[in-house]
Amino acid sequence: MIAERGIVIIALGNPQYGRMAANLAASIRYKDREVNIHLVYSGDALNHLTDQHKSMFSTFAECPKEFYTKNGKEVFLKAKTCIYELSPFEETILFDADMICFPVKPISQMFDEFREVDFTIQNRGFCELSKDELSKTYSLWCDINEVKKVYQTTGRFYQLASEFIYFKRTEENQKYFSLAREVFDNPKVKATEFGMDIPDELAFDIASAVLAHYPHKDNYVVVYWSIADKQMQWTDILHKYWGYSIGGNVIPESTLQRYNQLAQSQARGLGLPFHYKAYNKKTWNKQRQSK
Repeated sequence: MIAERGIVIIALGNPQYGRMAANLAASIRYKDREVNIHLVYSGDALNHLTDQHKSMFSTFAECPKEFYTKNGKEVFLKAKTCIYELSPFEETILFDADMICFPVKPISQMFDEFREVDFTIQNRGFCELSKDELSKTYSLWCDINEVKKVYQTTGRFYQLASEFIYFKRTEENQKYFSLAREVFDNPKVKATEFGMDIPDELAFDIASAVLAHYPHKDNYVVVYWSIADKQMQWTDILHKYWGYSIGGNVIPESTLQRYNQLAQSQARGLGLPFHYKAYNKKTWNKQRQSK
């Protein structure tokens, strides 16, 4: 029987992803002891987790190799395009491992807010490909003029951020994720290299434009990221957003400090022996060290 709803976190390869996933799960558990949390892992990702930290998760599943390999090499970003197959739930929230939830509201409340929504994804606006003149630099990942021409679409090209995705099991969503995976495996446009391949977000961007499968709300940001979102008072951030991201190769020291303070406080509140300290990816992730 498929569980009704739950959170999916992906931690592939490096043990540091498993550690951050444990911090994230603990941050969810801090306010919500009942919600399902499913961890998808591979390789050494769980090697250093204590039994106490593992107890933060409801279930575990090893990621099939074909979901994170491409042309014979490991490309861990690909796994997010396979989330429809990886999720064991009827309703899924995908959170990136490199974030932490705020100790303000239970995640179950977020599910309740999506009763009338089938799909959404974090985004910071869009460009109409139907325009005659399109900026070549609108997207970090490609020239959207190529997307319009090669994929023959005049849909919306969103600035999607895949650190948060919500979806129900529907035929439309299955088609969307299937196309995103197809685009990731065989992109027809020149793309910016990211993580030794292309960004998963480009695949989602193109699939959204082609299928007109859009977020439920424009400029919908769930997870605060200091690099992209406007500066504001910390108390305002806590109450406006659901979580805090430490994504990116190099993150400001103040951001890492905030993250580690939150993780430490929540670990103590849950009676965990310690929290896992986060570091800039460039110091430990080989796939990010070329950038």
